[in-house]
Amino acid sequence: MKRLILILVIACFSLSGIKAQCPLTEAVDFTATDVHGHTWNLFELLDSGQYVLIDFFFCSCGPCQDAAPKINESYIYFGCNSGDVNYFAIDTGDDDAACILFDETFGVEYPTISGVEGGGTQICNDYQIPLYPTVILIAPDRTILEQDIWPIPSAQTIIDALEAHGLEEHDCPPPIGIEEPVAGFASITSVYPNPAGSNASIIISSEEAMSAGVEVYNAVGIKVLEIQQTDLVPGENTIEFSVADLPTGTYFIRVLKNNEILDVTRLSVVH
Repeated sequence: MKRLILILVIACFSLSGIKAQCPLTEAVDFTATDVHGHTWNLFELLDSGQYVLIDFFFCSCGPCQDAAPKINESYIYFGCNSGDVNYFAIDTGDDDAACILFDETFGVEYPTISGVEGGGTQICNDYQIPLYPTVILIAPDRTILEQDIWPIPSAQTIIDALEAHGLEEHDCPPPIGIEEPVAGFASITSVYPNPAGSNASIIISSEEAMSAGVEVYNAVGIKVLEIQQTDLVPGENTIEFSVADLPTGTYFIRVLKNNEILDVTRLSVVH
């Protein structure tokens, strides 16, 4: 009944145009474990000089579902937690399994803290979050710079809000297991469409004729697709493959020759 009432309130909020907002101006510390077993302490991150963006949500929230892939796009823009800002999703009321399904369905790659096992419900209460989603930005001095970034028609809304506070674009590092290229002779010059929905193509520029393999890994470094060995000719070579069976998310494509990595590039899949 409480969840139903909350959903009705959110619907009224969406129709009325009233902004959801964290009423606090100073961060409240928390230590929590995300759905993959990693433990995080907010003040340790802030004290190291990092900004922190928090996406407060719950799994059955329609506006949360709509915002999630856009927030994730901005997460990639700012370096996948390798730059100056760390992203978190903090849930209220749901367990790890529900949050993992949410992440897989809506393409969330930043750490997610569930309401039940992770302690997210208490964190949402501590921050006095009245409506969802509420996206906030915390500065290293523990000041809440943005109490509610809303509405979120696109990732650019998040990007503009963070860049206004001096945060800059940063490249995402490949996940563990996706090593940087160690050999030359060929490179990936293009991947399209990106994001892809059902099929994708890569253009490989090769300096010589060779046999090469193409592999696709997910954001945590697990191989999800392997394309059979392809004979490359000098110049540009186009390889097409299906991504229809891959969940929404970010993937890494690497080209290999005799187990040496020639190049690595990023592909987003959105269904």
